[in-house]
Amino acid sequence: DNVHRDLTKEIQQVEKRLLIEIKSIKLDIGGRVGTLEKYKWLILGGAIVVGWILSSNFKMIIEMMS
Repeated sequence: DNVHRDLTKEIQQVEKRLLIEIKSIKLDIGGRVGTLEKYKWLILGGAIVVGWILSSNFKMIIEMMS
């Protein structure tokens, strides 16, 4: 009976440590994904602005190149 109690206590401690570690990893990954999403939108916005500028001045750019 004591062995069963000790094993149960040990398993519960390991389970708590694993849950804490999993939560830590989840928060770390969430922060990294958030950063990647931020840069994705910044790059997309920059590309849209550059595309808009090029489209409105396309004739002038072509004339300058030739």
